Amino acid sequence: MNWKNILSEIRSYPAGVLEELHKVDWPTRQETTRLSLVAGTVILVAMIYVAGLDLVFSRFIQFVITR
Repeated sequence: MNWKNILSEIRSYPAGVLEELHKVDWPTRQETTRLSLVAGTVILVAMIYVAGLDLVFSRFIQFVITR
């Protein structure tokens, strides 16, 4: 590949990116809000679950060590 081809491809890259961005089916504000709330809820539930497991196992290890 020669330099002219490389420079031509580099110059045409941003136009190609913009063309592809126009093809994207972007979510609405309501969809984004709803899916963000779902993701936050799942993360919160997972966080509580892991914290509970951590508490149970740490108490168990503490019990075994001090016994």
